[in-house]
Amino acid sequence: MCGTIDLFSHPCSDCAAHWLMAAAGRIWKQAAGRNEVSTKKICIITGAAGFLGNNIVRELQNRPDVELRCLLLPETSLESLQGLRYSLYFGSVTEPESLKEIFSIPSGALLYVIHCAGIVDRKPGYDPKVYAVNVQGTEIVARKTLEAGGRLIYISSVHAMPPGKGRQPMPPATVFDPDTVIGLYSKAKAEASRRVQALMKQGLDAVIIQPSGLIGPNDYDHTNMSEFFCEAASGKLPACVKAGYSFVDVRDAAQMIVAACTRGVSGQSYLAAGPTVSMMKLAVMAARISHTRPVALELPLDVVLAVTPVTALYYRLSGKKPLFTAFAVQTLESDSNFDVSKSVEDLGFSCRPLKETVTDIIRFQQGIFRLDADAILTPQGPVREKNGKSVWTKTALAAAAVPAAAWLMAGRRRKSGRSRR
Repeated sequence: MCGTIDLFSHPCSDCAAHWLMAAAGRIWKQAAGRNEVSTKKICIITGAAGFLGNNIVRELQNRPDVELRCLLLPETSLESLQGLRYSLYFGSVTEPESLKEIFSIPSGALLYVIHCAGIVDRKPGYDPKVYAVNVQGTEIVARKTLEAGGRLIYISSVHAMPPGKGRQPMPPATVFDPDTVIGLYSKAKAEASRRVQALMKQGLDAVIIQPSGLIGPNDYDHTNMSEFFCEAASGKLPACVKAGYSFVDVRDAAQMIVAACTRGVSGQSYLAAGPTVSMMKLAVMAARISHTRPVALELPLDVVLAVTPVTALYYRLSGKKPLFTAFAVQTLESDSNFDVSKSVEDLGFSCRPLKETVTDIIRFQQGIFRLDADAILTPQGPVREKNGKSVWTKTALAAAAVPAAAWLMAGRRRKSGRSRR
């Protein structure tokens, strides 16, 4: 984007197109503003009980002019929505017939559809369910929105676009191609975004949001990053990977998504991303907030990736959630220098202080999950686990894994060298 331009003299056709879309968006917003008092507003949120979804509900629940309709599968837990104001509808994004009731809109009402529903599956290999929900389900919701004359806010991902080159800030994607990204989840998000763009050409009013790594409170699913903060805050993290990524507070992303309903320019993509921060910095911050001894051992990415198959087996046998999967390590390896200037300009996007986010994560996890109230946010001594092993024992084990991983990597290199010869 080139800032203030003269439409008739500026040589950049892309900028002219952006100017025209922005003007159309302003006209649309002014029309919506004139009807703000008299027109009924309905907001449908798919996947409303998820990490991002329930934070969007919290952002909207105190707006009396908006009727909130939450779409959930019948078997979904309602714990994350307890005490919030919303109307509950059961259905599946893969079954159009089940969406008839929630898409029953009174004549003249303004409809906004925030499509969060999806499967975050980063395991290798193809899974037809991921494709059905993330791709076909998105197309079904988009078509329903088009038929109802509403505005779609599709929650895509930064993983739907290829990594940047040369460490230059990456703007939001304008073209989505699943062949340019790696992994089923990334490919599904790219294909779904491409289908939404195809429907835009048929008249769909839509905005695409691309969040980076979401962190924050109200994570009732206890995602990998929340587990990471729990381990770091409890003094149980034996080692940390030497890498970093762009993380954004889920509440800041939710505020931006709500703003996109009325302020987003139709046809545009926006990034919801924070600055790149190292995993060590996050771990140390969590430990200091909790008055525990911070992790001291930092492992190179190659080492962590080499031992991932072993740790995956350990987590599978123990029934615990893995802190670092192969996909997670590869994600940390990728460039995450995102350009959010368009999000700031059009949607008023901003990021709260990182310390506030980490503190709120720890407080939430303490109240909901397994963190001991006496072992967090208050001074304490060395942490011991139930089996009697101290965190220092775990650290020693992690340190012992380093030469083993190096030996494995050297073996791989020797083997690949022989195969080339």
